Amino acid sequence: METLPDPTPAELRHRLGENLRVLSRSAPSISALCRELGINRTQFNRYRAGESFPRPDVLWRICRHFRVDARILLEPVADVISSSAVPFCHSELSGFFSAAAPGLSEADMPSGFYRSTHRDAALEDRYRSGLVLIYRRDGHVFVRGFTPRTDAVRASRDREFRGLVLHESGGAFAITSRRDGNDVTYMRLRRFTDDPDLWFGEALGPPHSDPSRLQIVYEFLGSARHEIFATARTGGIVMSDALPDRLRGRL
Repeated sequence: METLPDPTPAELRHRLGENLRVLSRSAPSISALCRELGINRTQFNRYRAGESFPRPDVLWRICRHFRVDARILLEPVADVISSSAVPFCHSELSGFFSAAAPGLSEADMPSGFYRSTHRDAALEDRYRSGLVLIYRRDGHVFVRGFTPRTDAVRASRDREFRGLVLHESGGAFAITSRRDGNDVTYMRLRRFTDDPDLWFGEALGPPHSDPSRLQIVYEFLGSARHEIFATARTGGIVMSDALPDRLRGRL
């Protein structure tokens, strides 16, 4: 049997750099990623460029953060992160779930920023509003956002949620979670026929949430920068008299 030659140090650095460039695409920014990893940004950029190689303890932190193993030194990251590790992509479910266009096309649910709004659990004249992003990558549709800041959960990293958006007859179905599988939420959305920029649905949260089931509206903001920035700045509590007119009577 033919024996493959050992990779050279330069080849190992090159492979790691390629994989780090792919993995870091999901980070909000390289600076934020370096803070989470506890790595100097200049040094991390040298890893990404294939100019330097991390110490074993630094490599361990990188692998732990991205949930990969040391094969990122030898193989393309797409081969390391096997699709069989993702339940909805497992061959056992092939043909039963569809997260890709044309199942959920741009016409069905455009990529971009949305304002999510639902009633507050404590007071009926109060609502909770936040900014979420629907985006597409590798043929799949994803959602990303942040839960409102509370006394118990204040850090952005702990409030961030991400999820997969799937097509279903007449609308969309999403499964979201905060980091490390905390607070998984299931959501079904249907588009309003009289207002195509609005999606109405129901979200089923974890059993300990109050309430665990709530009605929610997703409002597509498109390129309305004023609305996007305003929602980002004031995301959280919204009084009923400040609720956009198009949402009145729908929640």
